[in-house]
Amino acid sequence: MPEKSFKIYQISAGWIMGYISDGENTISFCASYLSNFLDDLMSGLIYILGRSPRDEPKNSFRVFEEPAYSIWNMGTSSEQLIFHAVTYESQKSDKEIDNKTVQIKKETFINDLIDEMQDILQRFGLYGFRFEWGYEFPLSLFLQLKDIRDKTQLLTLSEKDGSHNLGLEYCSSSFECECEFLTDLSQKNKEERINNKE
Repeated sequence: MPEKSFKIYQISAGWIMGYISDGENTISFCASYLSNFLDDLMSGLIYILGRSPRDEPKNSFRVFEEPAYSIWNMGTSSEQLIFHAVTYESQKSDKEIDNKTVQIKKETFINDLIDEMQDILQRFGLYGFRFEWGYEFPLSLFLQLKDIRDKTQLLTLSEKDGSHNLGLEYCSSSFECECEFLTDLSQKNKEERINNKE
């Protein structure tokens, strides 16, 4: 049985491999750079948790695994997160080769996801992650999930009048709060490294 509900095994040369598991069923992924898997997963999670600033649905996305591809759907039921993935032989074929559903406690999955992403930041760094995966680390989404988990509600959007945006109104978040999140994260990682050496 997997130890965590979310795990990433490898990020290399535009591929990301891992799984989501509820202990009984497991959805494995081997996503290529043709789809931004982590960004899509986190955006969908924030959407189904009711914290997405936009109304458009983000709980369904495609994962390109070359030649296979999967369609993922995410939802909630009481205290559970529901992940459903249908994998097809290729983009040119509708032959189904896998169909899995996992249900995980919200708190468990969010904690495991945040822990795994913190570990990835520690291993790769922002630049290393960008180099290996091909996309930027989904930093703002990661910080938003930490804000949701910690119930701090520090990462909010406020509307600005547009005087510094050629007259167009825009949404803004607090860069100061975001830096505090990152400083706190960096400090915790430093403490963990020291404790692991002892």
